[in-house]
Amino acid sequence: MVLRVSVGIIGAYSLKYESRSQLEAWDIMRESIKGVLNSVDKGIDPRDIELVIVSNFSDGYGNLLHSGPLAVDYLGNPSAKAFRVENACVSSSTALYIAYIFLKAGLARNALIVGFEKMSTQPSGSAANEILAKAAHPLEIVA
Repeated sequence: MVLRVSVGIIGAYSLKYESRSQLEAWDIMRESIKGVLNSVDKGIDPRDIELVIVSNFSDGYGNLLHSGPLAVDYLGNPSAKAFRVENACVSSSTALYIAYIFLKAGLARNALIVGFEKMSTQPSGSAANEILAKAAHPLEIVA
């Protein structure tokens, strides 16, 4: 017997992009979750979301660790499974790929992907560049 599972995107949301936002990283995540839930045409009950994947370039910018469990709390579904994907510039693509695999395999019926980044909290450009350098391949770093 072959299990045929259709996978699709039923909602999306994006905050206004702005430099030096007054919002904290956790505020950005909370607003994103609320926004995407409200974007679903026929509505969705948070209890129907079984998987939450939070993606960002680096937790070094927003100073927010354990963002998966925090997203579950904001979702209001403590039984959802959650984790964070930190994969530099392909974090969102990686999160989509992982959600697709979970859904296609029947390991979850619905998934929520939350991508966020707050890069404007660094005290200087050199501090921001230090985080970027830590993500670079050793051959890309100019001493």
